[in-house]
Amino acid sequence: MVLFGKVVRSGNVKATWFHISQGFRQMHVTSVTRDWHKELDNTVPEGGETRRQVWNNSVSKRTLWTKPTKFRSQGGTPAGNFKKFDLDKAVGFKTQPIPFSYTERDAALYALGVGVKVNQPDYLKFLYEGNDDFSILPTYAAVVGQVTGEILFSDKIPGFKINRENILHGEQYLEVYKPLPPSGQLSSTLTIVDILDKRSGALVIADIHIYNESNELTAYNQLGYFEVGAGKFGGRMTSEHVKPTVSQPSRNPDNVVEEETLTSQAALYRLSGDFNPLHIDPSFSAKGGLPIPILHGLCTFGHAARHVLMQYADNDVTKFKAMKVRFSRPVIPGQTVRTEMWKEGNRIHIQCKVAENGETVITGAYIDLALE
Repeated sequence: MVLFGKVVRSGNVKATWFHISQGFRQMHVTSVTRDWHKELDNTVPEGGETRRQVWNNSVSKRTLWTKPTKFRSQGGTPAGNFKKFDLDKAVGFKTQPIPFSYTERDAALYALGVGVKVNQPDYLKFLYEGNDDFSILPTYAAVVGQVTGEILFSDKIPGFKINRENILHGEQYLEVYKPLPPSGQLSSTLTIVDILDKRSGALVIADIHIYNESNELTAYNQLGYFEVGAGKFGGRMTSEHVKPTVSQPSRNPDNVVEEETLTSQAALYRLSGDFNPLHIDPSFSAKGGLPIPILHGLCTFGHAARHVLMQYADNDVTKFKAMKVRFSRPVIPGQTVRTEMWKEGNRIHIQCKVAENGETVITGAYIDLALE
């Protein structure tokens, strides 16, 4: 894979890390949400201790993230977060185009990362570059968006600074206008469209537009990053720019797909570009109050998209149009993702749960397909 003009392979991640992050700070906790305080699954792993016991024995459920930094005035007294953001400077900020290139190898690696297995129908379509219909899954565009979004943790944005250790990946929207080729050169721009004051924290809304080699708009991401403890800065609480979530129908699901993730699923998915140690290194995740590395939210996102494409689109990636999710709880690698689906016209409402314990991990979600 090529990130920011640098060739990145599994053997040289450490050596190229500084270049990859372009000076971004060392990764801390991401994709952690407040209602993850509830118990993990009670599956007994090797060693005899349930994951619930590991949780209770190693960390308080009250400390799922590092305590937010307290901002103080020059006199040393508490001053809230009124100096946290300069909205006039930050909102509307837009980056220059950021290059991104990928190969057929990256397409297959991403497919493995979001659960494609050789015992599944049409696996050659996503894993074998020699297949006549070799395709990249449309949710790979979210990887491009996530890599572009790393600039939010840099010092390159005027009037804006967020702390990675307090960030929750709350919501994700993806819209694909042109199917991605199995390999190619892309560029993307990020625009901060709003920063909302949610009192308990700040919600940063960023739009990311992705262009192909002909400079045609190919895909669009909207990231919703919530920084715990960064609220009360005097901003507004709502925005017309936010892509809304949608509640699922009240009836029983029309279709359900269950798929067990690998215990190494996060280790595999990270090779597509999200090298956050939170998802691989137990000693690092423990610093954020998580004794067990968790699955990337966008990995669960990819699983859910695959399930819908299998059930309703015969794995035709050209039928994928848009997807919106809210991340509510984590998946632990090795758990089973249960995707519940309701079809209403071209929209497939979805909800994802952990099958072992019934915990809901994706809510308010849908995928729009070109079916009719």
